[in-house]
Amino acid sequence: MRTNSNPSHPLFVLLAIAITVILLGAGILVRVRVSASQAASTDPSGQEMATAVRIAHIERRAQSLKADFHGFLLPMTRLSVSAHVAGEIVQQWVEISDQVEAGQALFKIDDALRAIEYRQAQASLARAQSQHELAVANWKRIESMSDQASSSMERIGAQTQLKAALADQQRAEATVRQAALLLERTTVHSPIDGVVSDIYLREGEFVQASQPLAEVIEVERLKLVAEVEDRDVVWIKPNHEVVLTTDAWPGQLFSARVSRVYPRPLSTSRKFQVEIELNNAEQRLRPGFFVQGTINGPATFDTASGAGGILLIPREAVVKLYGQHFCYVAQSTTGQARLGDLLRVVRTAVEVLPIRSEPRHYQLVGGAAEGDMVVTKGISHLLEETTVRVTH
Repeated sequence: MRTNSNPSHPLFVLLAIAITVILLGAGILVRVRVSASQAASTDPSGQEMATAVRIAHIERRAQSLKADFHGFLLPMTRLSVSAHVAGEIVQQWVEISDQVEAGQALFKIDDALRAIEYRQAQASLARAQSQHELAVANWKRIESMSDQASSSMERIGAQTQLKAALADQQRAEATVRQAALLLERTTVHSPIDGVVSDIYLREGEFVQASQPLAEVIEVERLKLVAEVEDRDVVWIKPNHEVVLTTDAWPGQLFSARVSRVYPRPLSTSRKFQVEIELNNAEQRLRPGFFVQGTINGPATFDTASGAGGILLIPREAVVKLYGQHFCYVAQSTTGQARLGDLLRVVRTAVEVLPIRSEPRHYQLVGGAAEGDMVVTKGISHLLEETTVRVTH
């Protein structure tokens, strides 16, 4: 009887033996590593090793209230000088860029017609005064007579005549005053100290009443209307200090102040307008200059009492999970931590705000308190509650 032999049978046996040896070696290696890990996780005293972290304190500091802005300088006052009477401009005493004073004559309008009207009004006033004097004399004459010599009708008539004459005289006086005013207003004066910024009509042209002749701007005081965010407008108040810079005078600072804060935001940008006033007595700046500036607010921290200010927490201590900010607060009975101390940290939800002047910190609004110790390094190894060891 022939027996069929399988020549590959020894190979299967050898392969099975090799696999068994490999599995045994892997098991031994795993046990060795686990033992090593357990040995490494205990210190000589047999205590569990803690995660190494760094910590920092939440502290209160003075907040530097500042609001930056930019814009163009404007004259504090811009007035359009108009004619009060119609007529031909017969004289022009100023040109564009001329410095003028309040009350200085700028234009002369032909006053021939106004002079005639004034003389006619004076003549009418003289006649009215004469009639009034006659009425007064007549009334005195009748009043001095006895009741038998003068009738009641004569008395009533004399009183009526006197009242009418007085009214005519008063109307004539008003007409004279009006004619004198119109004659005076044929000379157009500057309403303010300033500079002539524009001229609309010139000598020889005809001007209508109320038609603009020129524009005068005030340059010894300038203003700027800045736009600020709502988070800044809440602390900006009149008389707050403002510092300005401009490319026209590189490296130089100009002092100004807040004059008013507008109560409503702009409909286009939802920003609030703040008017800033600048003393420009030396006239080194001009309307139209582009400037950059900073509004400086008051200190928010009282060093004597420790009141005010804001709480600062390092940015590296804050993590964001599921849309919520957290930090890890270290619990200590003494409130202090030395190198090597073991502490328990608890993940705590906090409310924070960014600070433009402090890029390495957040403003802490809620969730933790001043003086709390928070983890700044080693956060990725922490759970909701973890024992940590303070390192350098």
